[in-house]
Order: sequence, then structure tokens, then C-alpha cells
Amino acid sequence: MLAILGKYDEALECYEKALNLDSSYINAWNGKGSVLVDLGRYLKALSCYNMALKLDQDYIYALNGKGDALRGLGRYIDAIECYKKAIEGSPNYMLAWYGKGKALDELGRIEEAIEHFDKAIELESKYLPALYDKGNSLMKLGQMKEALGPFDNVIELDPKYLPALYGKGNALDKLGQAEEAIQVYEKASELGLKLVALYIALARLYRKLGQEADSIEACKSARDLIETEIEYNRACFEAVCGSPDAAFALLRTALEKKEQTADWARRDPDFEPIRDDPRFAALLDEFSPGAEMGP
Repeated sequence: MLAILGKYDEALECYEKALNLDSSYINAWNGKGSVLVDLGRYLKALSCYNMALKLDQDYIYALNGKGDALRGLGRYIDAIECYKKAIEGSPNYMLAWYGKGKALDELGRIEEAIEHFDKAIELESKYLPALYDKGNSLMKLGQMKEALGPFDNVIELDPKYLPALYGKGNALDKLGQAEEAIQVYEKASELGLKLVALYIALARLYRKLGQEADSIEACKSARDLIETEIEYNRACFEAVCGSPDAAFALLRTALEKKEQTADWARRDPDFEPIRDDPRFAALLDEFSPGAEMGP
């Protein structure tokens, strides 16, 4: 209950007291691991789940939790094995289906990921993370229209679910439905989403529709947040907001750091304002496969 309320330190203290009284209390090891995952302390969480699994190697909650910790560490193959064991122990364990889907998605096995999200949704039709991640995975396959369905399902269940609003805006944007995308992005912003990429998209779409004053305001909102962003996102920002020299300098650095590929940059709508500048094609050709890397 304390963890649900966000009182993580108090929750950890309670679990530690319980374990001091009984080091074989498997639920306490599992609960402590869950809190540590929520805090992003994946290595320590992994140790807790391993202790639980020493007490019962088939304990599905610890298997699932261990999968979450491994996924947080980027060990996706190992995570999938844990989720698989949890599912074998309890075929209707929705969280394991969802977690395995997340790991598969990270590995680029998108179709398999969607199958697992679908199973999680079948088991719990109102589980928002599975619906949301299904939408994201469909977008990765280029299926923008299909992605709108899961995003709309999330928004219907929770109109303030900001990631789904942003995802829907992205799908509409990529479908060329600028006015509809703007409406969704604006809604996300009104509800409190402060995201550089959102303001960049708004600035680009406003300019596309001739709403220059709104575009300038969106650029100002993005500039308040931009300094902590990677060079690629900052290059997008400068391109959209009318600073081509800065955009090219940042894009070169981003490509040198391999933050993004030249192929994606070539297709990225945020670079539309500088696409006809001969420096754009020349820079991307320099970093395209087969070309020598820049200095």
C-alpha cells in the first residue's frame, strides 16, 4: 500500500524490518524487489527476486519481477526467459504477457510483441499500458491508422493519459492530418505534458497551416526545455524554428554520436524547413552507409 501511494522509502523500511524478523518471508523479498524496480534500482531489485526464487524457484510473481528488473537493465533475452517461466506457471498471468511483449518490442520483434500485448488485453481489457504499447508498436510497423484504435481506447478509459494523447497526435501527424494532430497535441499540452518533441511538432504544424504567431509561441515553449535534450532533438528544434546554421551544426554532432541514422533524418518531417538546402543532402550523404564518417 505504501508503494502504491508513492511512499517508497517507507515501504522499503517495512520490507526490511519484515526480512530482519524472517529472512525466508518470500513475499517481503518480492515486495522489496517491486519497490526497487519502481525506483529504477534494477540491480538491487534483481538480488531481491533471486532471494525469493531461492525460496521457491516457481514463484511466478518473483519470476515476473525478475523479468522487469532484467528488462530495466537491457537484458531482454534473459527477461523473456523469466516471463516465459511465469506464463508457463500461470498462463493467465497478464503482467507476464505484457512484460514479455515489452521485451520483444525492445528487441525489434514487433509482431511478436503485439501478439503478447493482445493476449494481455484479452486477459484485462482495461489495462492501459498494454493498449498504449500496442499503439506504439503498430506505429513502428508504419500502421498509423491501426495505431489510432488502441490510443483511442486508452483515451476513452482515461482522457488524461498523456502518453496516449501524444501517441495519437504522432499518428495523426504522420497520416498528414495536421489540424487533427494539432488538436490532440494541444489537449496534451493543456493537461500538463511538457515535452520538447510535442512543442517542435506543434511549431512545425502551425507553420504548415500558416499560423506563424502560434508557431513562434510553440518554439518559445520548446526553448525553455531544449537545453537538456540530445543534439538530434535540438537540431530538429532549430530547423523548425528557423535557425538552419545551428540545425546543421547540431545535426552533424548528432550523426557523429550516432544518436540517429542519416536515413531517418532524411525522412524526419522536422527537417522539412531545411530539406531544400544543399547542405542537408550533402551532410546526410556523408553519414549514409558506405560513406566515410565525418571528422
